[in-house]
Amino acid sequence: MMQDGKRGDIFNGSSFVFVLSLCLLFLISGVIVLLQRDVYGLETRAALFVRAILNGQGLFCPVLFNRPYPDYPPLYFLIAAAFCSLKAPDSALCIAMPSLLSGTILLAMVFYSARKHLGPNVAAAASLVLLGTPEFWLKSEKATVDMLLALIVFCSNWFFFEAYILNESKRSMEKTLGPLFLALSYLVKGPIGIVLCFFPCAIFLTIRKDYHSLGRCMLSSGLFAIFITSLYLGGLYYQGGEDLVLRVLDAELISRISGKANRPFYYYFVYMAVVFFPWILFFGTACFKKSRKCTMWMFSCLRSTDFNLFITLFTLTGIVPFLLASSRHGRYLLPAFPPIAILLGCTLEKAVTVFEKKRAARAVEHYQKKIFLIISLLLFILFPIISGRNLAGAAGLAAFISCCYLSSAFILKNIHKKLHHITFLCLLIFLVTGAVTILLEPAMSQKESGRQFVLHTEQEAGAKNGIFLVGIKPDGEGLKYCLFSRYYPGRIHFLKGPGALCTLPGKAIVVTYEKNLASLSYSLIHHKYTVITRGYIHNKKVVSLYLPPRAS
Repeated sequence: MMQDGKRGDIFNGSSFVFVLSLCLLFLISGVIVLLQRDVYGLETRAALFVRAILNGQGLFCPVLFNRPYPDYPPLYFLIAAAFCSLKAPDSALCIAMPSLLSGTILLAMVFYSARKHLGPNVAAAASLVLLGTPEFWLKSEKATVDMLLALIVFCSNWFFFEAYILNESKRSMEKTLGPLFLALSYLVKGPIGIVLCFFPCAIFLTIRKDYHSLGRCMLSSGLFAIFITSLYLGGLYYQGGEDLVLRVLDAELISRISGKANRPFYYYFVYMAVVFFPWILFFGTACFKKSRKCTMWMFSCLRSTDFNLFITLFTLTGIVPFLLASSRHGRYLLPAFPPIAILLGCTLEKAVTVFEKKRAARAVEHYQKKIFLIISLLLFILFPIISGRNLAGAAGLAAFISCCYLSSAFILKNIHKKLHHITFLCLLIFLVTGAVTILLEPAMSQKESGRQFVLHTEQEAGAKNGIFLVGIKPDGEGLKYCLFSRYYPGRIHFLKGPGALCTLPGKAIVVTYEKNLASLSYSLIHHKYTVITRGYIHNKKVVSLYLPPRAS
């Protein structure tokens, strides 16, 4: 492995301390944020999948209310279940921990892979770019299946590169680990995982006309893929028979490319430009100052080594398949984030030399501690205005800012002044993004999740005959109610309209949208119902009613 002193002595101390500080900052900050907020959004479904797994159901295909979800392979939920076995599956920390750990490990892997082939300067810049990309940070502290996929895809491509492209004979472990991670990617995202893992190496070997290595790569990958696919499909057949197998194959293959696209073709290009805006702007400013030289830097970086060409192909194969899919979401591109960070790090490491002698840059370096302090004070001033007098939230914000400050001291101390500008910008973005998340997300998540509404509803009145959700979709706000309900799943009932309310037994609870209360009151004319509580689920006003026993 390349020593820190080569290709520019950028580390004043140890590179291990530098990358460890980055990873601990990322991990501890994520834990602090997750402890402040509730499970909400798509995490609700993931939490119910995990609860089903803990109850011995849906081990191969998640099932809710006897309905299979064929487009969700099980690996993420199985890992989350391991964390949730220590605590209830309605904990945001347990549900999102696989995603947070994946992001943390990715930071370290990006650094060490870039350092080995491109030097410590590029490695530091690449890891800083990834840490300072708000979208990467925000997705990692959600239960994001694609973050786990990003880690597995990066591991698979890294081991493929080490084993087949370097073409060294003593690479038996890498030749096993590459196909193994390729097989695991199938259990995270289906066939698209295999595409993301295999194609960068295959295209690179084709460009080099190394058909012998390509053949061996295809053989080992094919054997692992066939084994894991057979095991997975066999489990599906055991769980739900031939019908479930066909539904899963349709959801993971045909439906991903058929149908009308939910967003325009250029969506991903706009998305990537917005996500990496700070670093594109940073490099763009350098190009404006020395346009010809920076353009030459960029192209020389892309073709300078086999590793950079491979990373370029890795980036393209992480984007192009999703351009052809009918469903387009920004989180799908997370596997492309690490190689993009390496490419940006390669160019930014050269571009920062433009700012070395700038008076403004030197002023920022001189006053960086004061800038951190001023921003921290502003955040504490805003906290009671935005979040109210929440002592737990204030403690979380104080812990987050302290974590950022201490980590920043280690990071800036162990890196050469050449990269101080990009390091400071990265840490500043991370500080503001995380603090704003702590300021806004806890209250927003509680309003989204509906936990308080459910708890108040079921504490105030017992529902011997169950909970009846009227006009609430089972796959929408209904699931958010179910996650926190002690009556799930056996005594939760969904009614499409108020027609069936006349025959409802007593000692039951009815939950509906506030806007539907007037029409429900007419159907419940024979019940002397009482309003239990009002609240929010998914930011929609809801109300719960108690139906007492009917008079004999």
